[in-house]
Amino acid sequence: MRQMKDSGIEWIGEIPQGWEVRKLKNLTSLRIEKLIGQNEFMYVGLEHIEPQTGKTISGYEPIYNFPGDTLKFFEKDVLFGKLRPYLSKVMACSTSGKCSSEFFVINPKDIYFKYLFYIAISKGFIDTVNGSTFGVKMPRAEWEFVSKISLPVPKTIEQQQIAEHLDKKCAEIDSVIKSKEKTNELLKEERQSIIYEAVTKGLNPNVPMKDSGIEWIGEIPQGWEVKKLKFLAEICNGQDYKKVQIEEGGFPVMGSGGEFARATENMYDKPSVLLWRKGTIDKPLYVDFPFWTVDTMYYTKINDLVNPKFFYFLCTNIEFKMYQYGSALPSMTQRDLNEIYFSIPEFEEQLHIVNYIEQKCSEIDKVITANNSIIERLKEYRQSTIYEAVTGKTELK
Repeated sequence: MRQMKDSGIEWIGEIPQGWEVRKLKNLTSLRIEKLIGQNEFMYVGLEHIEPQTGKTISGYEPIYNFPGDTLKFFEKDVLFGKLRPYLSKVMACSTSGKCSSEFFVINPKDIYFKYLFYIAISKGFIDTVNGSTFGVKMPRAEWEFVSKISLPVPKTIEQQQIAEHLDKKCAEIDSVIKSKEKTNELLKEERQSIIYEAVTKGLNPNVPMKDSGIEWIGEIPQGWEVKKLKFLAEICNGQDYKKVQIEEGGFPVMGSGGEFARATENMYDKPSVLLWRKGTIDKPLYVDFPFWTVDTMYYTKINDLVNPKFFYFLCTNIEFKMYQYGSALPSMTQRDLNEIYFSIPEFEEQLHIVNYIEQKCSEIDKVITANNSIIERLKEYRQSTIYEAVTGKTELK
């Protein structure tokens, strides 16, 4: 068993005898050559896509999509995102190119680039950077701080061995994560298909059908009606929440991700479907408690002859892309929403359909939740594997 010693650095902990602790600035240099006005920079990828494979940058998912100065980078450089929400966006470059100036372009001098990459995506390093300077509008990491962070440094040959070990281990973990994510996507598609079939065709496959008169709806069961949204619910505007905001208590303020603040008043106290006016327009929300909602969102006062949950399931089938305007910030108008057609059964049948959908979707959601739990544990295991390796706590055979 290898002998360990205290590194003297909290985030690193113990390291093997023979390893050094050196500051980042003494192992690297920072490339700062700007290409002024050339803002058609090459996008680089999210660290969790496939950073460890060494594949070329082309095909990686964009993470920066705004104009600005660009920087040159070269093969075996390491890119590290400055913006605080993107601190874990790190890339080991397998080719030369250009990137946004919102990256540090780090040129390894006395450290193996793939080993530096793994240090840079380790939680301890990210947390250390995250504890540095904070700005007000767009907080950024500062090189003056980052360059002084101490790193665990073994001999070069061991750095390469650690990087190769992590390439293999992370690829194995990522493969399982991607498989689980793919399964979840298929389950979500199945879930939406169940909802669509139930709210447009009903539950009885043998019921006589008739032409709805609406192309995208097609045939509907005998006895069902086709109505525009404006005859099913009244669309109302949300309001700025800042005038009613409080720290705790009161009522939830609803946004695209659910509750994000509290308010002294509620805007509506009956079941409602929230539809986006701007932003994440294709994610209707169902609420059955008193709430306040933001001014970029509509809320609905649902007709007494329509079950609120059934109305929600109808809204999840809206082809929002057909109605949205604006490319930078997708938006929906009340006028367009009001003119959307739906097929509607009698109230009693709506209840049966809602019960069926909830039962079916509950079964699917349990599997999705279980998969998400596995994914989170795998991500934690991936981080632990990286940390243990780059600090020498895992002894490679």
